[in-house]
Amino acid sequence: MREDEPTIFVAGAMMALLGLAGATLTIGLVAPWGEHWPRWIPYLRGRRIPPPVVIVPSMGVAALLVSAGKGWYVSAALGRLPEELFGPNWATVVFGATLPIWAIALGAAGYAYWLRRRGVCSRCGRGRPDTANSTCGALLD
Repeated sequence: MREDEPTIFVAGAMMALLGLAGATLTIGLVAPWGEHWPRWIPYLRGRRIPPPVVIVPSMGVAALLVSAGKGWYVSAALGRLPEELFGPNWATVVFGATLPIWAIALGAAGYAYWLRRRGVCSRCGRGRPDTANSTCGALLD
């Protein structure tokens, strides 16, 4: 394969780096450091990250992962996977099988981020420490 496609290792390294970046950003959804821009980003360093900048992409990627995972499961049920479960390319099967789990985890992390950053209700004050049990049902700011 190296002779047919010499850039295969560069593509593999880029995919690995994207996976690492995705995992780091997913952890940022639940970690306190995910609320402010890092200091190495010029002009934005230290400022609060607007919640939609984080929530919209995380939910979009979660939806894409559900779609991709569904495709893997449908292909597996129909017997159309090109790889065998314990064949030489077993890692691709394992990766495809875990896509829905990753999608659920990412969606839950995005929802938790929204809950943490949603603000205070203008009607009942939900979101303040002293009104934790208020249940007015109003949309939050």
